[in-house]
Amino acid sequence: MKMENKLLGNRRKGRLEELARKAIEDPVFKKEFEKIQKKIPNPGQIVLEEIFNNSWDEWVRNAYSVSAGPRECEFVVGYSANEFSIYEYKMKDKTFLYETGRKKLSYLDSGAAFGVSCSPDGQSMACCDGKAVHIFKVKGLTKFLTKPFGITPLSVSWSWDGKYLAVAFEDAHMKIFKIGKKLELFMDCEDVNDEIVAFGPDNYLFTAKDNEVRLYQADYKNKNLQAINELNLVYASFIHFKANGMSASPDRKHIAVGGEIYSNTDGPQGFITFHEVDYKKGIIYGLQDIEFKGGEIGNFISNHLPCEKQVQDVSFSRDGNYMLVCANPHGQIMLFKIHKK
Repeated sequence: MKMENKLLGNRRKGRLEELARKAIEDPVFKKEFEKIQKKIPNPGQIVLEEIFNNSWDEWVRNAYSVSAGPRECEFVVGYSANEFSIYEYKMKDKTFLYETGRKKLSYLDSGAAFGVSCSPDGQSMACCDGKAVHIFKVKGLTKFLTKPFGITPLSVSWSWDGKYLAVAFEDAHMKIFKIGKKLELFMDCEDVNDEIVAFGPDNYLFTAKDNEVRLYQADYKNKNLQAINELNLVYASFIHFKANGMSASPDRKHIAVGGEIYSNTDGPQGFITFHEVDYKKGIIYGLQDIEFKGGEIGNFISNHLPCEKQVQDVSFSRDGNYMLVCANPHGQIMLFKIHKK
């Protein structure tokens, strides 16, 4: 049982490869390893096929945040240039995102759309800037709610049932609002010291700051959050992570994290990691190997996508078949088709 717990723990930390190498060298360990490995859930193989990569067109410059859009192949892109847009990926062309709507947020004081999130029914959209959270109707992009704050909101996420909006702030705390004719404070999560938030299914939500990702479950009846699990993204003492954005997959199996990675000797690079999630057991597993294919990135297998720019945000599409990634400085948008082996 002691060895089984060790193996399961290392599976969660993404270190099965290290244990497998030890099994080759040690016949006794190998026998035990093979017997217990059958009990370890197999995450399967994720393949991310690059189908769009743009870092030169004007519309991708200053891209700051992304969210699944109103429809299956649409995404919302927020900009530091005081605006956000809706883009649609055209399946037949397979080469371009067409803009289907744009909103200049001239009333925003900060000049940046830090976070965007589309409602589950695809009819409304939340956006936060340096001063407030705003909610718009997608049709016509007309604003109908604004909630000002004295501190900077950095991240917003709509609950999967569409009733609540989670907001994470610059001073590393989070609030959950009930959405109606106004944004009504429902839960003040003073114990959550994170700057990024993303709702998952069944009232679960993820928060992150720097190299740590945490899983909570909201108890709306008693108005509290139950801490379920946490994951440290650091797998070596000389490697440092900073999470900037994350997204829970619609199939309830993964969480994707985007941000920047740097070592004691090298400057920052962007990264995207995939982590299997078992909500019933309350487990966020370690880095999952991904096969990257095609386009400018080439073909390789890794547990994260290295990018020359810092990844600002990631988002699964509404149907879970695509992932949009935005990176800065100077803007880059990457769209991946998700395959599973």
